[in-house]
Amino acid sequence: MPSLLTDPAQLHATARRIRDHAGELRHRAALLSRSAEQVHWHSCAATEFRQRVTEVAHRMSTAAAQLDVSADHLDRHARRVGHALAGIEHTALKTAEVLLL
Repeated sequence: MPSLLTDPAQLHATARRIRDHAGELRHRAALLSRSAEQVHWHSCAATEFRQRVTEVAHRMSTAAAQLDVSADHLDRHARRVGHALAGIEHTALKTAEVLLL
């Protein structure tokens, strides 16, 4: 059974799951921001609350972007693993042909 670290399909699947989580995080950040804006509360505390919620939502969006970058790196790694495995397989087949001659 192929290891997660050597199976390009598993690596790509993990990258897709990471992207899905990034999308969910962005969605939740947007919901949080909209919810805070719709609260009918007017005071200095309300202003501070909205500012903090905006900061948290921004950090959530930044984290989502970082997850997307990580998924991109993982996809690139998966492609490299796939190419390496293909090269190993090709070399093994050529070696087997030589040995069988």
